[in-house]
Amino acid sequence: MVIREAYAFGVRWPASRIGSLAELVTEENNGFLFSPNNPDQIAAVVRNAWDDQQGLEKLARGARQSFLTLVHGKTPNFETLMTIYEEAKAERKNRKIQEVC
Repeated sequence: MVIREAYAFGVRWPASRIGSLAELVTEENNGFLFSPNNPDQIAAVVRNAWDDQQGLEKLARGARQSFLTLVHGKTPNFETLMTIYEEAKAERKNRKIQEVC
């Protein structure tokens, strides 16, 4: 959710090449990737990004486009999340009914 919210505001995202974050961040499109447990590489990525203001603007546009694609594409993840919320609400309601009985 954090990456999705960042993309909504055109914030490019630095992410480690580990787990699901690397699936949401695409270098040269919407963010930066770095190897985990490599502080020198993280510093280099941030330094290079800071030095390339035009590149940062391009990534900001890419981040915003990524958000629009995720939201307006009505991804299965969004629908799954909404189903989970509805099931949780129903379960809570059923517990309250059982407690009263």
